[in-house]
Amino acid sequence: MRLKSIAVSNVTPQKAADNLVSAALTYGGSDNITVIVIDVLDDGIADQTRKHLTRGVIATFVSFLALFAATVAVFFLFVSSEWYLGINGTTVGVYRGIPTTIAGINMSSLVETTSIEIKDLPDAVQDSLADGIRVKNEDEAHSTVENYRKQIDDANNKAVKKKEDAQSGGTPTTETTTSTTSSGGE
Repeated sequence: MRLKSIAVSNVTPQKAADNLVSAALTYGGSDNITVIVIDVLDDGIADQTRKHLTRGVIATFVSFLALFAATVAVFFLFVSSEWYLGINGTTVGVYRGIPTTIAGINMSSLVETTSIEIKDLPDAVQDSLADGIRVKNEDEAHSTVENYRKQIDDANNKAVKKKEDAQSGGTPTTETTTSTTSSGGE
């Protein structure tokens, strides 16, 4: 070990050779000592370090790429499991996804167009539909649409009944009697 430490602690091969000869003589070597020092310019350690570093960088990159892909997959699974009611032209539409756009990508798709006209719904519902009314699943979306349909039908029936009541009560039938009186002078 002592020889190795002397050999590697010197800056030049000549200096290492001189120090090795001196050490050999000091520790009892004979007068004729020969030392050959070879200066290795590339010991391969740099290549091993570079390969190790490259593998580490590639492994880290692949790990982050896999994590990113998993995150995107989970996000799209979440998005595809969401449902909402929204405006589709002039009618109510049933949508799958979330009512937003990310990086120019629409996060929802129209699943069904209903026959319910937006104008027939109360203003508050119209405003909510403009933002998207989230529902748990497709069945709840259909149930909500049917509730809207019943509300519209009930409102129409009340309007018709009110109109009929107004027409029948608005022109009352009254009897008029006339009486004549004569002034007598005969």
